[in-house]
Amino acid sequence: MKILLTLILCSGIAGECLPGYDWPVEFDSYYECLQEGNIQAYNKLALIGPEEVNEFRMFVKFNCSPSERVDTWWIHVNSVIVNVIVICPYIHLLTNSIQEALVYVRNVIVLT
Repeated sequence: MKILLTLILCSGIAGECLPGYDWPVEFDSYYECLQEGNIQAYNKLALIGPEEVNEFRMFVKFNCSPSERVDTWWIHVNSVIVNVIVICPYIHLLTNSIQEALVYVRNVIVLT
């Protein structure tokens, strides 16, 4: 499972945050995500600069969470190879094979 980093820029003066920004690279571990989150939070504050950070009491928070990306599988159905897009990223935890996974998945789009 991949881990997604979301960075959020906030103002303590306004008491508000901008919408989160999903980092374009997904991580293999929670630890790697945390490391990059700390690096990027530092970089963003350095880019904004001390004057604006102090004036608006700006801070960067971040979150590392399981990715909600769409998984794609190629399977063989009735002598035709089809591409199956699976909406649930955790389906592999419930099943032993792709065929079993298809039984569990209710939102499956089959593209030929």
